[in-house]
Formats: sequence, C-alpha cells, structure tokens
Amino acid sequence: AYGASLRRKSNLHGADEAIILSHDGFVVEGALSSLVWWENEVLCAPDDSTRWLPSVTRLEVFELANQAGYSTRTTRVKPADLIGLELWLLSSLTGIRPVVDWVNLGGPVGAQKHLESFQRRLKLMASEL
Repeated sequence: AYGASLRRKSNLHGADEAIILSHDGFVVEGALSSLVWWENEVLCAPDDSTRWLPSVTRLEVFELANQAGYSTRTTRVKPADLIGLELWLLSSLTGIRPVVDWVNLGGPVGAQKHLESFQRRLKLMASEL
C-alpha cells in the first residue's frame, strides 16, 4: 500500500514510478519495482547496504546477464550517478521496462542498447516455467 501511495504521488509530478532513496541519498529501489542500470557492459543494482525488498525478477535478469556473458555487480549510487546510463525498472508483473526519462535527475538517461535481447530472454524463461 505504501509503494502504491508513493507511485500515485510520483504520477502527480509526471513520473510513472517513484524511486526510493536512503536517508543519505543513495538509490534503494522503485516504489513497486527494482531499479537496475548498465555501466558500460556491467549490469548493476543497489547493494545490500540499502534496505530493499528481494526481487525475483532482479535475480532472473542477473542470471540472464551472467548466462549471456555479462558481468553483474551491486553498488551504492546517487541519482546523479545514473545520468546518461541505460536504466531499467523490473517487476514480476511487467518484466523489464526501460526508463526513458527521469524527472528531476538533471540529465538524460542513456540509450536502450540491451533492452530488446533481455526482454526476449526473460519471456523465453517465463514460457519455460
């Protein structure tokens, strides 16, 4: 219920999702999704120093990345660190959604270079279940 409330408030500001930050300004997760990003050819997500809810979809996407030969890592970032990077929101309901704009980020998001192949892989994985 709290996540849905945050998302509704973000909608009032022109955003589809709210990103939760820690008390010291580091990215934790989305209100109803997990945020991941690409730094060069490494798929990244918030590390365990932030209090985020475990995400099955995040685990699956990280596994797909490893199977495809990509490195993955977890780290701490502030929103400004994500300027110009390929960003995704993950959820079990919607799969992988690209972030196409970030209200109040202060800069552009990056091109979606990996999105199509990972969406296809995730659908294949789901159909095998």
